[in-house]
Amino acid sequence: MNTVMLYPNEKEKAIYNYSKDLLKETKVEGITYKRSLFFFPIPFGYKKIHLQHEYNLLGGYGIPFLLLLPFMWLFSKKFIITMHTVPTLKGEVYNFCGETYRKNKFGFIRTTFYKIANFIIKHTAKNIIVHSQVFKDILIEEYGFKEERIFVIRHGVKEVPKFDKEKIKKELGLKGKVYLIIGTFHPDHQPHLAIEKVNELDGTLLIVWNSNKGKRIVDYYNKCMKNGIPKNVKVIDLAKEHKDKWWEFFYASEKVILNYIDGIGSGVFQDAMATRTPVICSNTEYFREMLKDFTNCDAYAKKYSVKNMAKKTLEVYNENN
Repeated sequence: MNTVMLYPNEKEKAIYNYSKDLLKETKVEGITYKRSLFFFPIPFGYKKIHLQHEYNLLGGYGIPFLLLLPFMWLFSKKFIITMHTVPTLKGEVYNFCGETYRKNKFGFIRTTFYKIANFIIKHTAKNIIVHSQVFKDILIEEYGFKEERIFVIRHGVKEVPKFDKEKIKKELGLKGKVYLIIGTFHPDHQPHLAIEKVNELDGTLLIVWNSNKGKRIVDYYNKCMKNGIPKNVKVIDLAKEHKDKWWEFFYASEKVILNYIDGIGSGVFQDAMATRTPVICSNTEYFREMLKDFTNCDAYAKKYSVKNMAKKTLEVYNENN
């Protein structure tokens, strides 16, 4: 097949782990790259190149990424990109922590960047893979992509370790029902909504986040906790404790809370499916699509396993071979 998958190193944990899972099933060659254009591997001698992509994976406010794509096109006319995020340029008003914000409404600079970046993707990639029909529709309607070049392949659900719920809860100092918020503590993920209504929960709200994710994340966290941490909330900062844990938090929980705004995907959703932990999702197009026709995690995890998604990925590799 002479195909190579280029994917970020472990510093971009979510895409790194997913790429490794996909490589095991597709059995194609894989090359990691660092967060810098100057350390990017040159893919000589490959017929097909598949790039796992986020807009700022190479740092530098996305500018190195814009330079990379035409360069990649010179090496392979069969250039495939998986776009893990597709931002909509439409905006709606929403509130958090008592202030009004615009959902997915970017300033002039970011809007211009996304338009230019997607213009370059449109003219360099032979095929594009996205994880939902929502993202495909955005590419077609807002960025002018051709429908036949875009393939919807779900983010595959992996096989994960299993843990004893009561043992993990005891280890973490938890009792009773546990509701989980986990991942980047970001305004677009709206964890403040669960915090504001925590007294309506019949149990403990467990917040697992990472203060190493930057000043904006820390400022938002402090703003949400300006009146102190509520008594039925337990916070774990992965920058300071339990760095070796991830799946354990899911197994300790009855439900995972995903108050994400529209247009935002979630690797946490797939991780919840992998651990068979039910989810409470905001009523967005993305999550409505994910949950359509499914009433339990096990059925979803089996249909959209990494193995099954790898088969679909291989079909894209072989398309017009």
